[in-house]
Amino acid sequence: GEWRVRLGDLERLVVGQSMAWMLGIRSLADADVTLYAVRRGSFSSLLPIENYTRRTVPVGGVFSLDLETEQSYVLTSLELAQRLFNYPDRVSSLVVRLAPGADAERVRRAVAEEAGDGFRVRTRDELRASFYRIMTYEKWGIFLISLLVLVIASFSIVGTVVMLVLDKRPEFVALGAMGADTRFVRRIF
Repeated sequence: GEWRVRLGDLERLVVGQSMAWMLGIRSLADADVTLYAVRRGSFSSLLPIENYTRRTVPVGGVFSLDLETEQSYVLTSLELAQRLFNYPDRVSSLVVRLAPGADAERVRRAVAEEAGDGFRVRTRDELRASFYRIMTYEKWGIFLISLLVLVIASFSIVGTVVMLVLDKRPEFVALGAMGADTRFVRRIF
């Protein structure tokens, strides 16, 4: 489906499926989430609730990806995030979507050069290195398991044929007596 984090002046959240389950959200009809962010500056231990910025925002959608992302991220509009974290006119990161067929490494180098040393520019592969490493290990694991199954099946087939030949040895003599040569008997098996 389609989801939007902002409809006119109405701010909405899009939460991960696992997070929605943990928060007890079963329906989007009455799903409101209260967000808390620590205010920058002094911290008072007398009234700790005053040290947090609080917003109650309705949930506008649920996304499903991998478990780590679903449990860690909430999507919202830039304006709400800036107000919640008290960062007017600032962003902490930027995601760039490339056109199909674009060279990600070349674009990364160009963006890093334009952004300067104050910014860290990473590709999707660098951001999710552990995920891609696990996928590589999984691919090799599946290959090795498949190879093991193939070897065991090959030994099983060869063993079955050898047992069949040993079991049918007396019949070879009878076939030879009826005029069958060795080549004919080999073609049977």
